[in-house]
Amino acid sequence: MKKLNPKDKLKCHCGKWAAPDHFMVDGMRVRGWSCKCGEKYFHPDDIEPILTVNMLKKEGLVGKVSKVGNSYSVRLPAKLVKALRLKIGMSLNIQVKDANRIELSIA
Repeated sequence: MKKLNPKDKLKCHCGKWAAPDHFMVDGMRVRGWSCKCGEKYFHPDDIEPILTVNMLKKEGLVGKVSKVGNSYSVRLPAKLVKALRLKIGMSLNIQVKDANRIELSIA
């Protein structure tokens, strides 16, 4: 994620200038601008994946178990991989919740 240039200010609806800032939204780092009046503006390139994740939460997704050599892998839908900004080789933590449920989290 590229940093915002400190000179890239945004005019707030209050009439003041909002300065570049970073926020945590649903566990993801988002670039944006914040104004002294308390208003926050999110960078559209950073907020779109969060909106996609929120839509996917409602949809429900299906992954598939595959065999690669002697190992097994879980295939994830491409739209989820894109929204979570996953890259090949990234590690995921796996937690067994019960006999029918596992939880994956980004390491």
